[in-house]
Amino acid sequence: SLSDIYQALGRARDALVAAEESARIYSGLAAGNPAIRADYAMALNHLGIRHRELAQYDEALACTEQAAEIYRETAAELPVVRPNLANTLTNLGGFYSHHGRHDDAIACAEESVRIWQELTGGRPDAHPDFAGALMNLGMYYAEADRRDEALALTEKSAGLYRKLAGGGLPRRRDLAVALTNLGLRYASLGRLGEALRAARESVRIFGEIGSAIPVARADHAFALDTLGGRLTEVGQYREAVDLSEESARIYRETAEHRPILRPDLARALDNLGTRYAEA
Repeated sequence: SLSDIYQALGRARDALVAAEESARIYSGLAAGNPAIRADYAMALNHLGIRHRELAQYDEALACTEQAAEIYRETAAELPVVRPNLANTLTNLGGFYSHHGRHDDAIACAEESVRIWQELTGGRPDAHPDFAGALMNLGMYYAEADRRDEALALTEKSAGLYRKLAGGGLPRRRDLAVALTNLGLRYASLGRLGEALRAARESVRIFGEIGSAIPVARADHAFALDTLGGRLTEVGQYREAVDLSEESARIYRETAEHRPILRPDLARALDNLGTRYAEA
């Protein structure tokens, strides 16, 4: 879509305008037609993502709640939209988490996982979005201090992504993201050796991907910062500083066009200052 093209070019506000126009058009066509209503829900979901990129979280939440409601209404007549409902619930859980509504985030993520379990028919490696739903549910369990459950889900997610990693660079990016999260789950349980290994593998994979997937650069920056934290915990201060400097550099470059990343840049700079002091 035109919105996607603008977003890929770093033109987030133009991407938002295009997504808003798409949603308006579908809104006028959707009455009484389940197929068009499903398209309208998709447009709203995309609009929510565009608002998120500009850190407009209230608008993103409202759009995504409406998209989920429409998908629920149409899924009975059009079972083909159930994957879209599952993915919209995944997005909605993220927005609830951002707003501190952790119980709602968990409920959305659990429902998304249940839908994917039904859709994959006992073959959890049949679709990468199932692995993503598991990973997100693990994150929300971690926020609720359900650490053992969070680790189990994240280990399963990383295992599924590892099986899918031969499917090209996007799947390898998914694996790297899952490994970053797996490292965090291990660290929360004091399993520092496993946390360090997962973080190193994540950074290595992101290094291999390089700039081939531009949107993955922020994930790479987060992985570098996370690995820096693990190295600090084991007294490897010089390498931790080097990684934190690289993380901050990447965040500076990407946050210029993606306002959503400015808090991440601030966090990375704060961590960098701490690591300078420790070194």
